[in-house]
Amino acid sequence: MKNKILFLSLAAGLMLTLTSCEGFLNVKPSTSKESGKSMSTVSDAQVALNGTYRRLTSSNYYGRRMLTYADMKGGDFGVPTLGISDDALYTFAHEKDRNNYYTFWATLYDVILQSNNILTNIANGNVVTSSTAEATTLNDIKGQALMIRALAHFDLCKLYGYPYTKDNGASWGVPVVTTILDPFAKPVRNTVAEVYTQVIQDLTAAIPLLPTTKRLGNMNQWAAKALLARVYLYKGDWTNAYNTAKNIIETAGYTLYSNTNWVGSWAQPNGSESIFELLIVPDESDLGNSSPRSFYRPRNDVRTDLGAAVASDIFLNMFKLYPNDVRWGMLGLDEFGNNKTPSRYIANRMGWMKKFESDGKNPVSAVNIKMFRLSEVYLIGAEAAAKLPTPDLTNAVKWLNDIRKRNPDLAPLTINDPVNTIIAEVMLERRKELIGEGHTYFDILRTGGTIAYDGAIFFGEPSVPANGRGTTVNWNYTKCVLPIPIEEINANPGIGQQQNPGY
Repeated sequence: MKNKILFLSLAAGLMLTLTSCEGFLNVKPSTSKESGKSMSTVSDAQVALNGTYRRLTSSNYYGRRMLTYADMKGGDFGVPTLGISDDALYTFAHEKDRNNYYTFWATLYDVILQSNNILTNIANGNVVTSSTAEATTLNDIKGQALMIRALAHFDLCKLYGYPYTKDNGASWGVPVVTTILDPFAKPVRNTVAEVYTQVIQDLTAAIPLLPTTKRLGNMNQWAAKALLARVYLYKGDWTNAYNTAKNIIETAGYTLYSNTNWVGSWAQPNGSESIFELLIVPDESDLGNSSPRSFYRPRNDVRTDLGAAVASDIFLNMFKLYPNDVRWGMLGLDEFGNNKTPSRYIANRMGWMKKFESDGKNPVSAVNIKMFRLSEVYLIGAEAAAKLPTPDLTNAVKWLNDIRKRNPDLAPLTINDPVNTIIAEVMLERRKELIGEGHTYFDILRTGGTIAYDGAIFFGEPSVPANGRGTTVNWNYTKCVLPIPIEEINANPGIGQQQNPGY
């Protein structure tokens, strides 16, 4: 991590508890070597882990933007009016010193900092256990910290590095940080391949430390395997992606939602196919008007909801031929379908994505984030099975058909269908099944595809905003990845020599 990141993170935390500048200036940075002495019991380690999970719920991470980033950039959503929230994600109006989304960089490295603090204290023997039960708990904490560190490195690489499959991981990724750094350390970027090596190493180490039991709010062994399957898929390692997904499908004990209960599953926490949900706690980690619910919910008269995005015509047209698909139930009339102004009214427009409406908690914005679902694992397995050197079409079509059953109008695929047809159907089902969950943009990039956008931003706005993108994007577009932000370059000039092309 960089000293800019470290000091901003430290200042944010310390200013909550310190009441004078003198007190703040006299406090040693928590990332200095002596911080290793601050954690001595399993309870201390658990408190630190709870704080790391809390950072995952930030609106700059899985609390919202990691989800909306992939779907707004992926063409599944458009903006009803410019200037509401995160338009730059849709228009690609990024520069190193403007709309650079530095908060991604700072937040995710803060997650890594906190994970490293736990792991270093455990490795150094600072955390003392007094029973077999405590030793088991500490191993569990270590496994979760390893998985969280892997997740943050992987997500950073997706945001700032080109897809592994573009050049076999040869281009720049992000700095790999696995130790508590000196506050003035200035590490530079590792390659995408090096980042993936570390991510896979962390997950492989985490899996045997984690329990297989299902639990609410904490990652288990199956969550680590689901992330590992996802990483292998993004790497193009079809054999390992297939084997890992197959293991989860056949032995983990999770079950897919039926057509009858699919829509209702979004209003239920920890359902039958939820492998891991990030717990959003009322009055603690719920984000209110900054939540995913508010982001997608149509704006009302008092503007308590953002109404920042609506499903695009491109996405809606994928559904229109199949009115009986149960997934229509996640869509509702958007602000245009409900609008009282004739010039803004679009009859029956179902652009409101309702996955984050409520899961029974109050306030209703406190909706758990379903980070790993069995449906995704089925689709990982199906894609990898079809792309194996010797394809396993039996499992490919079986797992794919199990998801396609959510559209009863579709005839099942068979092993006699062309492999390319099976793969294309997998990608289509990923887009329909996983909308709003942070996948579409990265899926299209990693497969070397082209992302298409509605021809114009809604209601007379220009189709190509200043400094933005055209109507299509692929992995050769210079702004398909974020710039290394100027805040980081100012603190760590060496990394400025490794800026992404075009910035």
